[in-house]
Amino acid sequence: MSSSPLDQLEQVFVAVGNVLMPGLHAIGDVLSQVAPDYWGFLNRPPPIAPGRGIEGIPHLWRDSALLFLGFSFAFVTLPSLLSRLFPKWYASLDEKKKREIPSYVVCMIHHFYVVPRSWYHIYLDLQLQGEAALLVDYAPLEAVVSPVCIGYLAADTLFYALPNLSVEYMVHHTLTLFLVWKGINAPSYIVRFIPHLLICDTTQIFFNTAWLLRLAGWRAPDKDDTKEEGQEGKESAKDKSQVAAVDPSLSWKIQIVTFLEMSFAVFFLLLRVINMPLTFLVITLNGKAVSMEWARFVYLPLTLLQTFWFSKIAKAVIFGRSKGGKGKGKSKTVTAAAAGEGLAQNAGNGDKIVESKKHI
Repeated sequence: MSSSPLDQLEQVFVAVGNVLMPGLHAIGDVLSQVAPDYWGFLNRPPPIAPGRGIEGIPHLWRDSALLFLGFSFAFVTLPSLLSRLFPKWYASLDEKKKREIPSYVVCMIHHFYVVPRSWYHIYLDLQLQGEAALLVDYAPLEAVVSPVCIGYLAADTLFYALPNLSVEYMVHHTLTLFLVWKGINAPSYIVRFIPHLLICDTTQIFFNTAWLLRLAGWRAPDKDDTKEEGQEGKESAKDKSQVAAVDPSLSWKIQIVTFLEMSFAVFFLLLRVINMPLTFLVITLNGKAVSMEWARFVYLPLTLLQTFWFSKIAKAVIFGRSKGGKGKGKSKTVTAAAAGEGLAQNAGNGDKIVESKKHI
């Protein structure tokens, strides 16, 4: 009997995995020498408990539907609420920003729940030693965040990705929902790593907060901000001095935004370029990735994408806002402010698939 195209494709993926496996084992051996404590924690023997993630979610679809309605309500009401509370500021925004704000705000609601919870659960897991680590059942501990992820992703797809025809977000959300579904149907050992992946959204708390603060005016004025209406083509010495001299009351605000953007870059390196691949590596080396079926073939592309996006972030940090680039670039001078603005402009665009605001 001839195999189906899907079976043939799976065989190709498996063959590629077999070729890569010796190299992956070599990386594991190096890590066991360089960072034995951290590697030992990640590579701890699988727990005895055979539970599956979905067993820890008694009302999966009900809770997912209710959270979807809650996130949807936020999407629908935020524009009206902001226009009433801050009419002049909201009216000054261009249409693109008005479309993006609800997605950024709703995203932050999601992140401020799953990220602190994930860090705390990793801390609790780190305290387990010996027999306790073998007996714990991660299914009821970690899979309960799935309705939050499903509800958020479904709402963001319906109210942001589809209306804006954002292919990158549609692809991201589809893949993420696929990973969530396979993850909660996986053994308890796989479910253990849910927090290790969700902490990657720490990067977006930094970036999205900086984005929202910039939108609220926590930024140095652009040259065009100092021009009077109808004088766009005229640049006087006074204009230049106004741009160069930042209002002292804005100075500390700009520093906070720059700190957030630099933190975004640092945590992107630590959590997405290092932590995420290591998590996928441990699952693969222990032979448990097979239980994820097709979802396991997403591991390598996601890992490579993190490296690609980080290269864009590093470029933004080093060169800042390049002259003549996207937006109103002014200088290639390597200063904290320039790097911060470059980070916001360039790195943010590069991170949109896996999450300018999104989940991995």
